Order: sequence, then structure tokens, then C-alpha cells
Amino acid sequence: MNKVKIAGAMLGLGVMVFATPVVFDKLMNAKLAQMIKELQKKGIQIEEINNKSSYLKTHKVFKVVIPGRVINVEGVKDLVLEVGTKFKNLPVTKVDFKGKVLRVDFYDKEFTQKFNQAIKDKINFVVITPDFKVYRYKVLDNDIVFENTDFIYKSINGVYYYPKKNDLKIGSFLVKGTDEPVSFEFKNNHIVTKNEKFEKSSDYTGNLFFRVQNVRGSILNITNSTLLTFRGKYATYFNNSGFNALNIQNFGKIENFKAKFELNHLLSSAVYKFLKNPKDKSYLNEIFKEGFSGNGSVSIKKVTFKNNDLGFFNFNSKLRVLPIKDTNISSKVLESHLIVNTQIKTTPAFMGVLSMVLPQLIILAKPSSDGSVKIEIKYDRGKIIVNGTPIN
Repeated sequence: MNKVKIAGAMLGLGVMVFATPVVFDKLMNAKLAQMIKELQKKGIQIEEINNKSSYLKTHKVFKVVIPGRVINVEGVKDLVLEVGTKFKNLPVTKVDFKGKVLRVDFYDKEFTQKFNQAIKDKINFVVITPDFKVYRYKVLDNDIVFENTDFIYKSINGVYYYPKKNDLKIGSFLVKGTDEPVSFEFKNNHIVTKNEKFEKSSDYTGNLFFRVQNVRGSILNITNSTLLTFRGKYATYFNNSGFNALNIQNFGKIENFKAKFELNHLLSSAVYKFLKNPKDKSYLNEIFKEGFSGNGSVSIKKVTFKNNDLGFFNFNSKLRVLPIKDTNISSKVLESHLIVNTQIKTTPAFMGVLSMVLPQLIILAKPSSDGSVKIEIKYDRGKIIVNGTPIN
């Protein structure tokens, strides 16, 4: 009896061992097929060009064509990739994808030929996923020279949480001239994008170091955040950006720059139409038909120019666009539906520098009791009021 049980157990174990590759082959390939199907629904062409799969492993190579409209890059017709995937038909912990950019097709054929010669076998990437939901990816370090410009990128990697979130890090992206001392290097960049049904956002942090001839400079701790929210019929757009310091060698410095911008009461259906096809300008008529409001601000804590302290600068503005029923929106029509309130406050020294560009500002500036100067401008459907005085 014990021999029978042992023989049965061994038979069962044998069946499991030999059946496991078949089971996991079906399971993982089904997930792979589902991923391909979802990408094809987005307009991406995927063609299997090689299959070296066996009983114990799956090994396939695909040609992938991504239309420019899918990645929303102006001037690009198609992005063509070669992607191979390999995994064992056993209880696996990960599936590997390795690929490269074969070519980028632009609408300009001459530019396409030059560009693809430069990037040939240069842009390679690796993607690993345990479940076809979380994808860890890496772009291999390389150096591309194109039209007297050297592009050097290092430590590009990230995590994509399908289909809602992408977390990208770029250690260094250097652009420099090959025959003149001009360079721009973005370092320690971090970009997080989220794409929820009722909320879309993007957050960026990083640093920029640059050189133009013998002048060096930097912009430290750059931040930029955008948020688009949908609440029923209307959407709201926010943008916050800034940096801790902009330094230009032997020239000057800007400290603690902050800018905010917001648009409210945007018709949700029109915004969705824009996101789907930015080239379709009909969404503008729909937005203006409903009307909308917004506000923006810019603040600088301190500006130094040639070792001279110019002080601070503050700018605040609110706008309201009244509903416009006319589908032919001319500048004259817009002026009669526009209300804007703007305030500028700064130091006399900074105002003096601004007036070199806009001489009218020094005339409009009004002294304040705290030693600063300010300008208050109101525009109401064709009427202008400056510092409380109507301008005819």
C-alpha cells in the first residue's frame, strides 16, 4: 500500500513538473497577448518577426511602430522599435524585455535620414515586469553626435505603474557643441506623471548647469507641477513652478523665484477634446462659449545685478472671460468680454531696470509708504484704470 502511495505521489509530482511549463506558458503568454492587444487599441502596430520559443522558455521578437500622434510629438510620423521578450515557462518572478530604437520617421525626409544615421544602434533599453502591471525600465547610457551637437545621457531609469503613473529619473542629460564652448546639462531630474480618470498631473524637479562661451551659470532646485482636475461639468488647471537660485557668473543672481497659474470653470468636454486631439481647435469655441476665470502670480525674493541689490519683485493678476456666443472670436470680440486686474509691486531700483525695457512703467509707478513702488492696472471690457485713474 505504501508503495502504491509512493508511486502515486511520484506520478503526481511528475505530472506537475512536466505540466508546469505548459501551464505557465499559457498563463504568461496570455498576459503578453493581452498587453499587445491593449497597445494595439491605442493605434500601436505590433508585428512578431521572430519566435525562438521552446518547451521550457518563451523567446519572441517584435517590431513596434508607434504613430507620432500617440506620443504627441510634433513633426514625428512614426517611432519604430525592435523589442524582444524572454521568460521561462516556469513559476517566474519577472519577464524581461530588451529593445532598441530602429528609427524615427519625421515628415521631413532629409532630416529623417540624417537623424537615423546618428542614432543607429545608439538608443537601447531594458524593461522588467513581474506581473504586466509594474514595469521597471532603464535606458542604457550612450553618446549621440548630431549636427555639431553632442548628446550624452546617463542613469535614465524609472517605474511605470500601468496605466496610471510613470516615475522617471534622469541622472544626467548633457547637450554640448562639438566645435564651440556651449553646453547645457540637466542633472538629478525627477519626473512623475499621473493619469487618473478625473485627475492628471505632472511633477518635475531638477537642476540645470550651462556654459555659453566663457560665461557659466546654473539654475538650482527647479520645480514645476501641473494639475488638471475634472469635477462634473467643469475642469480646473493649476501650474506651480520655481527655482531656488539662478546664478550667472560675473553678472547676477535671482533668488527664490516662484510662479503660479490657475484656470477655472473650463468646460470639461472641451478639455477632453483638446487632450484627445490638440490640433482640433473647435474646443476653444466651446470654452469661450461658457466663459472662464483665472489668476497668476510671480514672486522673486531678491535680484542681484553686477553686485547691486535690486530687491524683490511681486506680480499678481486675475482675469475673467465672460461667455462669448460668437463662434468667430476676434481680438475685438475678446476685448469686449475680458476683465483683468493686475498689481505690480517692487523696489525703485528694480523698477528702474524694468523701465529700460518698458519705459511706460516708470511713468505709471506709484510710491508706497513702505519705500516700494507699485502699479495697479484694471481692464474692464475696453476701459482701462491705472492706479485708480481712468485712462481714455
